[in-house]
Amino acid sequence: MSFWAAAREAMRGVLRYPLRSALALLGLVVGVSSIVASFALLVGAHRFAVQSVIQRSRLDVITLGSPVDQMRNGRPVKVPKPIRFTPSDADLIARNVPGVREVMALSEDTLPVRHEGVAFDVRVLGVGANAPAFLPMELETGRLFGAEEANDAARVVVLTRALAEDLFGRETATSREMLIGGQRFDVIGVVSVPRESFSGDERRECYVPLRTKQERMRSATSSLQIFVAATSLDRIPDVREGLERLVARLRPGITADSFSIKTSEDDIHAVHVESTIRGLTLGGVALMALLVAAGGILNTFLVGVKERTREIGTRRALGATRVAIRAQFLMEALVLSLPGGVLGVAVGTLLARWLGERFKSGLINPALLHVEVSATEAFVGLLAAV
Repeated sequence: MSFWAAAREAMRGVLRYPLRSALALLGLVVGVSSIVASFALLVGAHRFAVQSVIQRSRLDVITLGSPVDQMRNGRPVKVPKPIRFTPSDADLIARNVPGVREVMALSEDTLPVRHEGVAFDVRVLGVGANAPAFLPMELETGRLFGAEEANDAARVVVLTRALAEDLFGRETATSREMLIGGQRFDVIGVVSVPRESFSGDERRECYVPLRTKQERMRSATSSLQIFVAATSLDRIPDVREGLERLVARLRPGITADSFSIKTSEDDIHAVHVESTIRGLTLGGVALMALLVAAGGILNTFLVGVKERTREIGTRRALGATRVAIRAQFLMEALVLSLPGGVLGVAVGTLLARWLGERFKSGLINPALLHVEVSATEAFVGLLAAV
């Protein structure tokens, strides 16, 4: 029997039992669509997580900090002698660690701010004039302070958009005055920053020159971090190794617990771990759906073969070989699997897009989520159907 003759015979066999064929086709559509939609959602979620990390921080930046405690055996343990960094340490790092492009020290405090009758506590960050190279911010109005103002400890401040709206309403914030910790500052610019990770609110904080922060706003709770930018992403491991060697010699009695080093690799690794867990969970559910569908299809075909025992016996008596009969049933399965796979891919694509739109409504940055079915997911779905 030729291929086309076998195909015609298989098509007649499929149409002869429409209910059984429809049930097998439905099982294929359910199994394939679950695989396609699951893969598309996993890829979209992973891409969203990575883009969120990129938006929150610079990937080529390493952060040096003074930890209060360390996690050991699942419990926080107080660090006996945390190092307290100084601006001179930042200069030392810039001169002595190979692969460093730029360095900035940052001091952070929560202080009261006030303008006329509006007053509340916000984060006040003392930064260098090179802050845009380290912190995710985009200038909206006005300007940022320069190196001369930073060196002179000028009383100038840059506000985030949310803080500017809270203090000045719809009025222009630049060229206005405000109080920070009881001292008068000139507002010179307004910037937009990423939203908070959990609440989704716009951050309310302000930026002043580091020297201004340290000399005019002394506080016992003030902490100092050092941001180190590598010349390239490939140099991050070398820069980290150089920082570990240098910081260990900065003060007597410093141990590995006295300081913390955080890179974007830590965030990216956390994203990959979370994506792996999510993939195993969602992939397992999709695989179960495919196995259930496959079991239903197998049962349908086995029943069909059992019902057609007389037909098979008649064909054998007329001279049909075992290979020809087996080829007929495999051809019937192929006739169902190809359209079933195509329909499954189409349904999975629509399902993935619909779920993606539903998920966007609960996200802080919905524009970062893109759920789409690529050629890889479509090929996997068709392969699963066959």
